[in-house]
Amino acid sequence: MEIAENSVRGKALSARTPALNFAYLEFGAEAAAPVVLLHGWPYDVHCYDEVAPRLASAGYRAIVPYLRGFGPTMYRSDAVMRSGQQAALGKDLVDLLMHSQSRRQR
Repeated sequence: MEIAENSVRGKALSARTPALNFAYLEFGAEAAAPVVLLHGWPYDVHCYDEVAPRLASAGYRAIVPYLRGFGPTMYRSDAVMRSGQQAALGKDLVDLLMHSQSRRQR
């Protein structure tokens, strides 16, 4: 598969959600169908350096967030529970996707 030149480097973006100031990379067209790539511990967004551009070239929008506790993603308040439980990560993902959807509707 040939990778489109404009999809090789992701755009570094951020999202302010109720719990986090999320940092993430986005590859591909903003209007394309989203695919979310979630890293696990001890990895980060760069474990998808070869995958995300291929998804973008195939017509998808790859969203690759730094999960809570990783990279430049920061807690917005000392009151936010520091948890890596699946429920917390799931809520973070819902919040990020809601932000992404509202950004697309502007």
